[in-house]
Amino acid sequence: MQDLSPVERRLWAAYPRGELIDFRGDGAAPEVRAEVLAALLLGGGPEVVPGRVPALRFAGARVTGALDLSYAHVSAPILMHDCVFERPPALLEATTRAVDLTGCALPGLEARGLRSDGGVVLSGCRITGELTLRGARIGGSLHIRQARLSNPGDRAMVADNAVIDGDLAMHEAEVRGQLRIQNARVGGRMLMTAARLVNTDGHAIFGGGLTVEGGAFLVQGFSADGEIRLIGARFRANLTMRNVRLRAPGGCALNLDHAVIGSVLDGGEGFTAEGEVRLIGAQVAGPLNLNGARLNGSEPSPAAPEGAGGSGPDSTAPDGGGLALTADSLTVGGNMEMQHGFHATGAIRMPTARINGRLEMHRARVENPDGVALRLSRAEIGSDFFCSEMTVDGELRLAGTRIGGRADMRDVAVHNPGAAALIAPFLDVSELDLMPRSVRGKVVLRHARVGVLRDNAVVRGAAVELDGLTYEALEPRLRARERLSWLGRDARGYQPHPYEQLAALYERLGDQTDARRVLLQRERLRRRTLTSLGRVWGLLQDGTVAYGYQPWRAALWLVLLVTAGSVAYGMNEPRPLKLDEAPRFNPVGYTLDLLLPFVDLGQERAFDPVDGWQWLSYGLVAAGWVLVTTIAAGAARVLTRR
Repeated sequence: MQDLSPVERRLWAAYPRGELIDFRGDGAAPEVRAEVLAALLLGGGPEVVPGRVPALRFAGARVTGALDLSYAHVSAPILMHDCVFERPPALLEATTRAVDLTGCALPGLEARGLRSDGGVVLSGCRITGELTLRGARIGGSLHIRQARLSNPGDRAMVADNAVIDGDLAMHEAEVRGQLRIQNARVGGRMLMTAARLVNTDGHAIFGGGLTVEGGAFLVQGFSADGEIRLIGARFRANLTMRNVRLRAPGGCALNLDHAVIGSVLDGGEGFTAEGEVRLIGAQVAGPLNLNGARLNGSEPSPAAPEGAGGSGPDSTAPDGGGLALTADSLTVGGNMEMQHGFHATGAIRMPTARINGRLEMHRARVENPDGVALRLSRAEIGSDFFCSEMTVDGELRLAGTRIGGRADMRDVAVHNPGAAALIAPFLDVSELDLMPRSVRGKVVLRHARVGVLRDNAVVRGAAVELDGLTYEALEPRLRARERLSWLGRDARGYQPHPYEQLAALYERLGDQTDARRVLLQRERLRRRTLTSLGRVWGLLQDGTVAYGYQPWRAALWLVLLVTAGSVAYGMNEPRPLKLDEAPRFNPVGYTLDLLLPFVDLGQERAFDPVDGWQWLSYGLVAAGWVLVTTIAAGAARVLTRR
């Protein structure tokens, strides 16, 4: 090539031997024409030196003009360090061995459809336009370490449908603008350690359908201002997000909807998100760790509320307040941990989630006042739910939740004054330790199924809804009087089932006295729901034989009435109806003859009291009928229950 400058001649001579020409430290950066570089790379240079590998290797120059290698087949490696490009290089649909632009300053890079047998190195680069790698195929790794990509308000990097056989490494990189890697595939690891992404008006990362075969690490001070959108992404190994700060105020900070994580999702220690974190329909093969995470939720999304237009135990209005974590239908193959300093401001929604191991929220704090703070409606937890010492400002909802082991709610504080604090209708759990530190609001356990229910004075002092609640055992074992005080706090008024359930428990324990006491209280409360006539009849049954549950009262009434009648008629003997036929008067026999409807002792037919004593006889006859009828009704009730 003619008219080469001295600098270009040095490059021309060094190319066949692959020697590095370093212009750094020689004062101002010398200029090199892009057309000269293209001529070297496209076969217009000197002949190859036997035994040497030709390569374009230089540093510290200024490249003028447009380096256009589009559709070219470049057999030599390209290594240009700390160079300044006047115009964006073009590698559109080019085929190369390796590209290394470490430390270069570029107004952009067009490498759509690039095929590189080796890696692409952009570490330390300062790129002020769009970096385009859409559809590229990189045989090695893509290194963007300590680089600065700046295209604010637009796309800083586009790598849609790119395939990177090695790692995608962005250690200490700064990206201003959108990082777009939709449907890309990374054969190794995705490393974004200490990286900073800024795109406050949109997506910091737009990576729907991304596939990462190795581990993905967003760690060591990684930060993003703007949404990280990874809908449907597939991480064959783990996704680690420790010491991370995500900011998307009023929006979604992290979106992993329908993502598949083949190992562990680790977002613990130092994970902070301002904005909603979404895991709707996500699948995590191993454990999910959010220990110590701090989530500051956003306003609710305009999606239809859960249960809208439906029916069942949790057909309700929206949660209200902000959304910190939305994980409807999430699947976790191991344990899910949100404890040891975990703090969410806004609702945690996990309806229909499935956690094969434990859900641990020990000492966590969730705040969503005047709304649902933690929603686990119809979720399935294969093992235990540990939330001891947790603080919930707002409603804790476990409607239709199934827990295979134990629910440990010791020392929990649930505050939702003026509304429901704990909503757990249709809860199904083997053991429930419902022993909160404090409860402000109603506790709803309608139709819940519990194997062993352990409670304390705090929950027994709260307003409750217990209709349909079933349990095999209650601990601690208390006398009926204490348990009846609990049942009497039902916010929906008298419901027969809780009393029948409690009586059945005492019967299984062989405590017939407390079982009868519970059933008697049930009848007394039921009486308040009857008509006036029914209430009168109930009072008679209660006063005479306590609805059949205290039959000794019948004997007491009989003794009292016989004594009263015997004394009265012994002092005022009635006249005989027939003097010559009347038997000898017996005041006790005469009184018994009046009281017992189906007994004839011959006294009532032979004597006739006069004046007021006749009214006494009528009263004793009526009392006898009432006593016999109430005894029969009470006996029938008791026998029917048995």
